[in-house]
Amino acid sequence: MKNELLIALATAIFAGILIGIQATFISRGGAAIGDTRSGMLTTVLGAGFAILVLAVTWRQSSGVEIGRATWIGLLVAGILGTIILSSISFATQSLGITTTLATLLLGQMLVTVFVDHRGLAGGESIPVTWVRLGGILLLFAGVYLTLWRQP
Repeated sequence: MKNELLIALATAIFAGILIGIQATFISRGGAAIGDTRSGMLTTVLGAGFAILVLAVTWRQSSGVEIGRATWIGLLVAGILGTIILSSISFATQSLGITTTLATLLLGQMLVTVFVDHRGLAGGESIPVTWVRLGGILLLFAGVYLTLWRQP
């Protein structure tokens, strides 16, 4: 495997670990202050951190122009992120973190297989194949199995 691919895989695993940790805190916040408040407050606090990082790093990327379409896309992504955080807070209260994140991943895969097929994320088109669809079916099975609870 190429080094770039290995670094990307390690980064994705690291991000997945962080999502698991984040979901734990969001769930506890939702139990304490309500799911919507937990999601909104998480977004506001995360935005504060993002503003700090941008303030420190923005000068390093001088000459970068941000077009209107990019601003709109990032705004939509931010709004969706807030909805996602509130949804995670709600779902983890009933499903638990494992099933919630497995279901979240399944939902992502259902959308992104189409996005990849059309090349909508800016990368090269990755066609839908029976093997890829089989992987999604395995995710369905995984979600089902995470719902199983022994007495």
